[in-house]
Amino acid sequence: MRQGMLTLVVIAISTVCSSGCATFRAHDLPTVPQHALHTAKPDKTRVYSEWRMAAANDAFSQDYYADFHRTAFETALIESGCCQIVATKAQAQVTIRGVVNSQSNVLDLFIHPMPALLFLLPGWKTGAINLHITAQNHSDQNLYKLQDSFTVVHWLPLILLHPFNDDPARAAHEMERNAYRYLVLTLKNDRLI
Repeated sequence: MRQGMLTLVVIAISTVCSSGCATFRAHDLPTVPQHALHTAKPDKTRVYSEWRMAAANDAFSQDYYADFHRTAFETALIESGCCQIVATKAQAQVTIRGVVNSQSNVLDLFIHPMPALLFLLPGWKTGAINLHITAQNHSDQNLYKLQDSFTVVHWLPLILLHPFNDDPARAAHEMERNAYRYLVLTLKNDRLI
């Protein structure tokens, strides 16, 4: 009997946590579809990138999140078909240095001192990504500042209003992917890659 009640409570909390939210993107950056990036270049531009976080609580977080954003950028480059990632600056035709200030961790929205009240009281969490990029080839150096954000609103009646809305983690991931797609498109338009 107790185990059945516990299972019911877990299912109810999971349902509320997965559907009691509405996610709204700010769209500060235009949405870049994957097909807009694709280039069939026979000679690929060799790119080296290095990333760091603007602030982090400890060295592990600094390295982990910098590597996460470097990988996300390099994935957008590879998906575009225009570039080859190289291991050193000496091999590169273009060097990208990025500084990330990201506040898109939405998990702390669900970490609340009183879980029972989490969705009874309305609340929101805004996640943002701010990128400061320096792109340099042999003769030019360009500076880019990109930012985008989204807001997650949580409240129990949103289960009825937005029952199948994007979950916050997916919205954060898509916002970051779009920021890197937009960066690649901008680098292409400026003829750096």
